Amino acid sequence: MDVIESMENVETFGIFAVNHEGTVYVVTEVLSASKANDLTILKLETHGEKLKALTLAETELVGEDVYMMEHPFCNAFLTDKGVVSIKFEGSKKIPRISITTEFGTGASGEPVVNDSGQVVVLVSSTRALYTSNSKQKGDLQLTLNVVIPVSQLNKYVKQKI
Repeated sequence: MDVIESMENVETFGIFAVNHEGTVYVVTEVLSASKANDLTILKLETHGEKLKALTLAETELVGEDVYMMEHPFCNAFLTDKGVVSIKFEGSKKIPRISITTEFGTGASGEPVVNDSGQVVVLVSSTRALYTSNSKQKGDLQLTLNVVIPVSQLNKYVKQKI
């Protein structure tokens, strides 16, 4: 899901979260959104069910093993293992990371965890790099799987609490 820019012009109808057992939770409210950080905090309807939050790691480490589960293109759940491969500055000098774990359309905002089950990054986007920057793109050389580091998420959550 692309970042939700503001609560006033977003209809939450049709936005939902699904857990590992397939239980669907409807989004009832956008609590906070940051386009620059590509982060959104949502309120879910749980019908009184107490959900257990994933623990956030303090930071992310280059070379650290990471794992994710996704549901690409409405197919069965897929799990993948990779590593934190590089830290870099994205647009507006905001820290970003690339991981070797593959992800597809619909994975935005999805947590990626370490060996301890702590969230270390959140899925953001993919970026294709070609041999040429001209209008003729040249040959595809590399695809970066761009994610938001937990250090950014920790800062954002602390500002909003």
